[in-house]
Amino acid sequence: MDTSFSHIKAVFCDIDGTLLTSRHTVSPRTVAAIRALRERGVLFGLCTGRDAHATEAMYELWGIDGLVDVMVGCGGAEVIDRAHDINELSYPLPGETIARICEHMADLPATPVCPRDGVLYVPESNACVEHLSRVDGVPPTRWSILPSSCASRSPR
Repeated sequence: MDTSFSHIKAVFCDIDGTLLTSRHTVSPRTVAAIRALRERGVLFGLCTGRDAHATEAMYELWGIDGLVDVMVGCGGAEVIDRAHDINELSYPLPGETIARICEHMADLPATPVCPRDGVLYVPESNACVEHLSRVDGVPPTRWSILPSSCASRSPR
C-alpha cells in the first residue's frame, strides 16, 4: 500500500462546514495541512456554491491567501485557476429567465440571490440577505437591489 500519497495531484474541499469552522474561520491546523499538501506539490482548490470572486476576497481574512490554486464557485459555473490564468464562467440562464424566477419567488418565504463578481444581486434587502452578506463577507455596499422592472433586462 502506497502511504506516501504520491499519486495525489490535487485536493479540493467545500467551504461551509468543511474548510470553515463553526465560527467561519479556517483553523491553524487546516492551514498547516494545506501548506503541507502544497509543499508536496499537491494542488489545493475550493469548490463552493458561493461566488468565486467574493470567496477569493475572503482568503486573506481566512489565512489562506496564496494557498488556493483553483477556485470552483457558484456550484461549478465559475472556474478560476490563477496559476494557469484560466477564468471560465458559464451562466446558462438568460437574464430574462432569472428575472421571471425572481418574480415567481416573490410570494415565497425565500430570497433569490444572484452572486456575480463579488456583488449580491437581490430583489430586496432583508434578514436573509444580511446573513448571507455577513457569512460571505459581502458588505451592503456590494449589494445591488434589482429594480422591479428587471424582467426585460439581464442582471449584471
